[in-house]
Amino acid sequence: MDDEIRLVKLYDAESDTEGELELVDEARLDGRVYLLLAEPEQAEDVDDPDDEDDEEYDDAAYLFRVCTEKEAEFEMTEKGRMLFITSKMSDDEYQKASELFMGLDDYELEVEGEEV
Repeated sequence: MDDEIRLVKLYDAESDTEGELELVDEARLDGRVYLLLAEPEQAEDVDDPDDEDDEEYDDAAYLFRVCTEKEAEFEMTEKGRMLFITSKMSDDEYQKASELFMGLDDYELEVEGEEV
């Protein structure tokens, strides 16, 4: 992906809340589209765990899959493009998608304290 900051709005209809994240990267696997999102102030450092300014690496990135409206946890809007996304994936699907992003760039993803 290019270096342009791509902010997206997430809307959770269940709780009627809205938030903003940065779209760090997107990739395709087995006909599905996966998105890597991060907090806007952290997104630049997601792939830099050796940042000497921080004693502990604790940047948060979130993995989502583009899905149908029926499966969606969130509605995502970026520059007029609206997508339905979910973080609900099987362990196997999550592992494959994580490995896909790790192959594209040097991301170090963790799942509940375990490095992926």
